[in-house]
Amino acid sequence: MQDVVEHRSIYEISQLGGDWARLLEQAMDADYFQSLDWLEGYWQTFGESQELRVLEIVEAGETVGIVPLVLRSEPTKIGPIRALTYPLDDWGSFYGPVGGDRRGLLQTAMCHVQESPRDWDVVDLRWVHAGENSGDWVLEAMAAAGMKTYRRPRTVVPIARLAGDWESYWATRTGSTRSNLRRYERKVAAIGKVEHIRFRPAASWCEQVDPRWDLYGICEHLAALSWQGDSTSGTTLSHEDVRPYLRVQHERAVRSGAIDINLLRVNGRDVAFQYNYHFGGRVSNLRLGFDPEFAKLGVGKVLMMHVLRDSCARGDSIYDFLPRHVEAKRRFATEVIDCHSYFHGPVKIGRTLPLLGKQIYDDWQTRTCMPAQ
Repeated sequence: MQDVVEHRSIYEISQLGGDWARLLEQAMDADYFQSLDWLEGYWQTFGESQELRVLEIVEAGETVGIVPLVLRSEPTKIGPIRALTYPLDDWGSFYGPVGGDRRGLLQTAMCHVQESPRDWDVVDLRWVHAGENSGDWVLEAMAAAGMKTYRRPRTVVPIARLAGDWESYWATRTGSTRSNLRRYERKVAAIGKVEHIRFRPAASWCEQVDPRWDLYGICEHLAALSWQGDSTSGTTLSHEDVRPYLRVQHERAVRSGAIDINLLRVNGRDVAFQYNYHFGGRVSNLRLGFDPEFAKLGVGKVLMMHVLRDSCARGDSIYDFLPRHVEAKRRFATEVIDCHSYFHGPVKIGRTLPLLGKQIYDDWQTRTCMPAQ
């Protein structure tokens, strides 16, 4: 028999730290974005516009799973709708229950949602790793909870599987790709001394640790110089709308041992950066960029080669490029994974207007699905 304890305060869930970390080790495809550390940093900046619904699943007095959800109001053609969803908010690629039995945990969580007083209009579980038949567990769990659910592709995520050594990964690239990348390496090497700087500290919650704001500042500077500096999306490393959040998250990620900063330095000058998170051998490429003065030399591609080569040496298993600018990343990706959304309807807007779930779903997905850029 499983019981559900619902937590609606970020201060309450901070007490789950030990269980959360233990269960995250059991979760499939887990990354830093599913950690309590990430959620606390995210909530510090964006929590005011939504409500927390963290479902702790307990069996025989032991916490066996955690399903983090949030309730937020989102616009549609027919007006605002209250959506119960995961808190990822497009920062990472995938999300889901924290624990080993993801289907069972989701089923228990959705049964609890069904039985509780209803303060939501739709349940919209986004960022689900579909893969080959691997998304069926969500449909099964939702159906078992009595929820009619629609599934639709949301975006695609390029990844590189690095299990093995560099030579094994390199052999998966086409001959023309290998030739072009080697040519870029020679061009950069012809300028002078090439250095790859990687900052990946161990976790140190109990001790003082240098967050290396100098390296972070270099990443911000290069982001502002690159095409990202002109972006109006509000998601770049240097953009004022997200800069406070990223800085808060940086300190937390450094202390939890999840930060992974990479710089390419040529003759002492920093020309390209990657700002990543990592967890359990999985690297998530949050942002990257380069000095446009060196664009024709392919410094961004050269840095990517250094990072992947070094990740192989460190034993990293997955490099997640995240679902942005997919075509530019295909030369390095070993596969492209489908990411799905799961939508439960019908809903009732206000108290008098019943709407068919499929109609809401079509409009909803048009607004929330990310294009494969």
